[in-house]
Amino acid sequence: MKIKTLKTLIVGSGGYVGSAVAARLLEDGHDVHGLARTAEIAERIQTAGLKPVVGSFDDPSALGELASDFDCVVFSPNIFPIALEMAPLKAILDKMEGSCRTFAYCSGTNVFSKTTRDGSWHHMSYSEYDMPQPPVWGTPKLACEKLVLAAAQRDVRAMIIRPPLIWGNGGSSQVPKTFASVKATGAACYIGKGLHTYSNVHVEDLAEVFRLAIDRGIAGAAYHAVAGEANYRTIAEAVARVMGCSTRSISFDEACDIWNPWYVMFGMSANSRTRAERTTSELGWVPKHTDLIDDILHGSYRRVFGEGAF
Repeated sequence: MKIKTLKTLIVGSGGYVGSAVAARLLEDGHDVHGLARTAEIAERIQTAGLKPVVGSFDDPSALGELASDFDCVVFSPNIFPIALEMAPLKAILDKMEGSCRTFAYCSGTNVFSKTTRDGSWHHMSYSEYDMPQPPVWGTPKLACEKLVLAAAQRDVRAMIIRPPLIWGNGGSSQVPKTFASVKATGAACYIGKGLHTYSNVHVEDLAEVFRLAIDRGIAGAAYHAVAGEANYRTIAEAVARVMGCSTRSISFDEACDIWNPWYVMFGMSANSRTRAERTTSELGWVPKHTDLIDDILHGSYRRVFGEGAF
């Protein structure tokens, strides 16, 4: 049965996740608008078939007023530091209070991450029903999650989507960074033993989780999106095959010289293993793409990085 068409605003529609969510909602017939913070972003999202809406994080109050005109708001910008998300989040949610309208917040399973500087594997795996117990760095992201969940108690249909390592269409972060290490060092690098493991999901399957949550998700719920796992050494070995080079184990400090130190701490040296129990049972989500390594070897990453990119 066709779901109700919603007038939807995507905050972050020009980004990797937001653009995929926008494409999926457009495909499903929603009236999709994208926040445009610059003329360049406005042109890009209009080309993608969205209706640009001019707005800025610099004026949260005006952003909240703008968002109040929509049935549904998807919040998926890439803001750093994360604490800067708080003001626009609060402004939007305050304006949605009492409306029973839908709000979907893109968080991340890094709230469960366990850093291992020597590249060791960590046994813990977390479902949506587990409570995050992160290191101190995760406090701003958890504060944002708490703000969203509190809105569910104020008659906002607010939900959290927590993606793990996102891949596909030649984009994302961890896989391109491994390719970038080849340019920097001549080898596909991993830290220490390389056994630290992030669960993963294809960006289009993640977009489907957003669509399903908007359709049938429950206010106050958190939903994970997990379609597989691969440790960083295995990812590096696949990258090395594509690039025709060797792999190399590097120290944590060497990794900080190659990549951003913050990202090394909470991305390239972290375990974040999760399960999508609630998403599969409650939303009926079934991922279509389940093989990250094959996509590196034979798919989008080979096309983007393996044909003279460096």
